[in-house]
Amino acid sequence: MENKKDNKNTKRIGIAIIVLLLLLAIGATAGITLAKYISSATVQSQTATAAKWGYTLTADASGMFGTNYGAVKDNFATVVESGGVVVSSTSNANVVAPGTKGEAKLVLNGSGEVNAVLTITVSDSFKTIHLTDNNGLNYYPVKWKVNGTEVTAESNTMGANDFAKAIVTALNKTGVLPTGITATAKNNVVTVELPANTNITDLKLEISWEWAYRTAKSGSSGEYYDAEDTILGQIAQAGKIETTGSLSGYAGSSWQLAFGFSADIEQVQQFPSEQQNP
Repeated sequence: MENKKDNKNTKRIGIAIIVLLLLLAIGATAGITLAKYISSATVQSQTATAAKWGYTLTADASGMFGTNYGAVKDNFATVVESGGVVVSSTSNANVVAPGTKGEAKLVLNGSGEVNAVLTITVSDSFKTIHLTDNNGLNYYPVKWKVNGTEVTAESNTMGANDFAKAIVTALNKTGVLPTGITATAKNNVVTVELPANTNITDLKLEISWEWAYRTAKSGSSGEYYDAEDTILGQIAQAGKIETTGSLSGYAGSSWQLAFGFSADIEQVQQFPSEQQNP
C-alpha cells in the first residue's frame, strides 16, 4: 500500500513539475510575443529672427527751384531764403532766370537679408523751357544734368524717358553700383535689382539744372541767345503764347519748368528680370 501511495505522490510531483515547466515556457514565449518595433526622431528647439532690413532712402529737393536766388558763384545764383538776392519772385511762385541753377538729391544706404528692388520713376509731368519758331528755331536754354552729365533728348522734345536713360547711364558708371549689379530703364522707370546681402554705401543721384547767364550760339563768334532769352521772359510776363503781335509765331514754346521723381526700395520674391511675360 505504501508503495502505491509513493508512486502516486511521485506521479503528482512529476506532473506538477511538467506543468510548471509549461507555464515557464508559455511565459517566456508570451514575453517575446509582446515585444514591439520602434523608431524615433527628435526636433531640437530651434530659433530664428526676422531678416534684417537696413535700407534707407533720403531725398532733398529744397534747392531745386525757389522764389529767391542769390549767393552768386561762377556767374550762377542758387536758391536762397534772403540776403544778396539777385532774382526774386513777386508772386511767391518759384521762378528761374538766366544765371540761376538748382538741384535735387537722392541717397541710398544700407543692406538687407532679402532680395530687393530699387525703383526710380521720373514724373510724366516733366517740362523744360524752350523757344520754337516758324523758322526752325529750337532753343533749350536750361541744361539738365544727372550726376554732372548732361541729359540729351532723342528727339527735338526732351521728356521723362530721356531722364530715365540718363539716370541709368549715371548709375552704371564704374564704381557707382556694386559689381555685377546694373540699372535698367523702361520708358520713364528705372529699376535696380539688389540680391540679398547687397551692401550700398552712399549711392547718390543728383539731378541738376542751370540756365547760363549768357548762352553762346554754337558755331558763332560773339553771338548769344540774349534776344531769345528776352522773348521767353516776355512770354512769361504775358502768361501765354500769343497768336498775334510781336510775340506770335512761337507756338509749341514753353516758359515753364516741371520736374519730379519718386523712389522706393522694396522686398521682392522674384526679380522683374526673372518674371515671364504672360
